[in-house]
Amino acid sequence: MSTVDREPNASSPLARMAKDAVDNQSSARDWGREALRLIIEDGETVEGVITRTKQALGWHHMSGLLDTESKRSKFNNYFSTLRYLVAGWGCGSIPVSKRDDVLSDRASFLYIYAHQKKLEKEEATGFDDAVECLTRVRAFAQDVSPATALRLKQEAALLLEVLNRKAPLRP
Repeated sequence: MSTVDREPNASSPLARMAKDAVDNQSSARDWGREALRLIIEDGETVEGVITRTKQALGWHHMSGLLDTESKRSKFNNYFSTLRYLVAGWGCGSIPVSKRDDVLSDRASFLYIYAHQKKLEKEEATGFDDAVECLTRVRAFAQDVSPATALRLKQEAALLLEVLNRKAPLRP
């Protein structure tokens, strides 16, 4: 039976965990692990898992489990987190070891997301700082002596060597 043909099952682990996660943060961790397991191990799509969760929660009915906008918002954040993590693992921007940590219950999908976002923010800040330094170096290079220019050129060559190891030029 294909993933698309599956009927939402109110007693499935995903459905039970989603219902528990409405009011319980530790259950959200379990729901995220099960959602990722279905995606990674069973080959379901992210959107398919999200749809199944919405069906289990009666998403389109503003009553019962999702009786407040804050609960719906919380699950929208969980859904965005799933999309972000799966895409990150797919393109290699997030280490697969982090995925394995979630699947083996060594880390929460929410923790991995928060940690990755923190790393991205630190990298963006570091990048901005590096560009600022390069701007100062470029300004400095305008007026240096030929001997200092040669030394600066050697330092720049070392920098390019490091960058080429990290991001080789494409053909």
